[in-house]
Amino acid sequence: MKSFRTELQVKPSTTQIRHDMPVFTIGSCFANSIGKRLRDNKFIVLANPFGALYNPVSIHKVLVYALHNELPQPSTYIKNQEIWC
Repeated sequence: MKSFRTELQVKPSTTQIRHDMPVFTIGSCFANSIGKRLRDNKFIVLANPFGALYNPVSIHKVLVYALHNELPQPSTYIKNQEIWC
């Protein structure tokens, strides 16, 4: 095994983020960290408005709820030790 990790060669984007462009981050705590760095540098940022999400299915579900202005069904919540999750 030559390398323990997958190495990618990423080409620079032709579109650059500017301070007048709103930025949306979603995902894990990495999305929070990037959002904070952007905000600290005076970008307009909406970072993880649904909290940290760790898989594509969860991200897809919350984006669909947001796009359709819907709330999750009550059956998606569970109660554990008197705390609703």
